[in-house]
Amino acid sequence: MSMKSLLLVASLVMTQQHLAAVTAADMLGTWQVDTDATWERLKKMPVVTGLSADQVSQVKAALIEQFKNAVFEFTAGKLTVQVGGENKQESFVVSKIDGESIYTDDTASDGKVTHSRVDVIADELVVNDIESPSEIIVLKRKDATAAAATPPAPAPAPAPASAP
Repeated sequence: MSMKSLLLVASLVMTQQHLAAVTAADMLGTWQVDTDATWERLKKMPVVTGLSADQVSQVKAALIEQFKNAVFEFTAGKLTVQVGGENKQESFVVSKIDGESIYTDDTASDGKVTHSRVDVIADELVVNDIESPSEIIVLKRKDATAAAATPPAPAPAPAPASAP
């Protein structure tokens, strides 16, 4: 096979992988808030752009403080959020999947129902409250962060050759 053919095949395979629709399983796992990415999205919202510089600084500091240790865990049909020492649980049902977006109907423990759009982008979830567009949060896989922070273990030294 020629180099040109190999490149064409590789390109087609990569395109197919990129175009593959997400599934609800892409949300499953343990996630933490990416406060920097969340802030980058929030600071462009009208609710923030209309604030004074002082207020913007306060909002950013509050966001970082509130979510710096937050953990979101998605299991089949259930979301557990650990924020500020509290555990909150809600159930969710996937109502539709459209490309890289998963739409969910969420039911809080008090019975209140909300609707979310979860955009799956690589190892990141962007969670949007459909009724309140300024309620947006970016999550990154918690285990991916830990794996990236932990260097791989060195390979074991080869065993000495035994003499015949």
